[in-house]
Amino acid sequence: MGTVALQAKAAALGVGFTWGDGTLTFGGRRYPFEVKGITITIADVGFGRLSGRGRVYNLKRVEDFSGTYAASTGEATVGRGLAGQIQVNAAGVQLRIDNVTRGARLSGSADGIQLTLK
Repeated sequence: MGTVALQAKAAALGVGFTWGDGTLTFGGRRYPFEVKGITITIADVGFGRLSGRGRVYNLKRVEDFSGTYAASTGEATVGRGLAGQIQVNAAGVQLRIDNVTRGARLSGSADGIQLTLK
């Protein structure tokens, strides 16, 4: 099992964009990674920042971490909010991320996010 910490920003008006950086801790080592995402949604308006920490499950090789993670999510934030997500990539790696959001954002979508080791 590993852990992740990330910082990201998200902006949207129908199409959402997410970008940021994070660190994977696995096997006693730290690996920096990049966060990118684009979401076409039913409703997605606003700007937000998130700071997240979580656990990584089913990770046997660090190479399996990079990939597109998918989850169905919903979020409502005005000022400060708390959201949780469980996401899975094609290699079966699961992320459980608890994040604190800030800003003014309302979204409802099927999200996909790309995490790439640097």
